[in-house]
Amino acid sequence: MVRVQLTEQGEQALAHLSALHRDELRRLDTALTPPTWDGELANGTPTPRAATSGHPSPQKKADMLKSSLTALARQQLALAKAASSGRSASTVFGGHENIMRQTVIALTAGQRLSEHENPGEATVHVLQGRVRLGSAGEVWEGSPGDLLIVPDRRHDLEALEDAVVLLTVAKRT
Repeated sequence: MVRVQLTEQGEQALAHLSALHRDELRRLDTALTPPTWDGELANGTPTPRAATSGHPSPQKKADMLKSSLTALARQQLALAKAASSGRSASTVFGGHENIMRQTVIALTAGQRLSEHENPGEATVHVLQGRVRLGSAGEVWEGSPGDLLIVPDRRHDLEALEDAVVLLTVAKRT
């Protein structure tokens, strides 16, 4: 493994690229947002506020989106390495208002997510590196491609080496 220490100029360039990527994700999110409706035509058909190229047809909401977890993992790990906390995360699907949420989490070697409660059914898919999931005195180690089922109790996650995982959580209703 090769570690690279960025100069201040390199860190600024990385921060600029990260901001550009964030702006691009926002642009894509806006482009995929279905139109809102002003009202109805005389025949009962809804009328969109504005027609924007790239939107799905007014009758059909965009229901499919492709993301590169490999690229996102690489980006999040670079951000984690640049961060004083040694951590970085990005929600790729869902959010607090949804039942299911998927988050890419990057941790540098030795960093951990301290013990916390399980908010619902959860899995950790190891995308890169090695991690250790611990709970109630038990530990499970995961390597790329492994899927760890998070126990329904307090647990923690430690990066044994620079690592990136996809955390999937389905909240209890």
